[in-house]
Amino acid sequence: MRYGYDDADLDNVIRILKLPALNRQAARAELRTLLSVGIAILARPRDIAPGLQNEALAKIADACVSLQEALRDGYDAVLQRTGYTEGGVFDADSPEAEAFALLNRLGPALESLWELATVPALPVRRGAPSDDRRMIFLEECARYFIRWTGKKLSASRGSRFANFAQAIFSTMEIEQADDLSWQIKRMLQKRVAKFPRESI
Repeated sequence: MRYGYDDADLDNVIRILKLPALNRQAARAELRTLLSVGIAILARPRDIAPGLQNEALAKIADACVSLQEALRDGYDAVLQRTGYTEGGVFDADSPEAEAFALLNRLGPALESLWELATVPALPVRRGAPSDDRRMIFLEECARYFIRWTGKKLSASRGSRFANFAQAIFSTMEIEQADDLSWQIKRMLQKRVAKFPRESI
């Protein structure tokens, strides 16, 4: 992903919006902000696919049960191995006192972790998971586009918004910049669901 942009880069994108020359400097400044926001959004870790989330949480839940059983069976053995005796006096930072404190924290912690891991499984769709980071960035692009043009958004290939979004992605050297139509369409569907009265 590219990080540095000169005025020529920005003007190539702004030209698509057909803005009056009077607004060029302000539009450039806000476009630089938009590109910085895009860099921050796209640098976030990608979402974990629902199926992989379900598998990982199932493993954690199973491990919690096994650890809870082991802790129940081995609690006294661990304390005895460390030299801890009930009623004994130990320094707060001694191995015996630390072992006792740790074991007493483990039980509730394992219970809490088990509760976190046993949430209902997510529905799994076929095909590769979509990258929601792009949707979030496209929404930011839509806000900029509407603010500076006042025009409606369209996912159609060749529409001014589609060309603008493609130019943004190309300028940032983001992969598959020429194939945004379905992602724009999905972003618009989410936008309609969130703002049903908003004209798009």
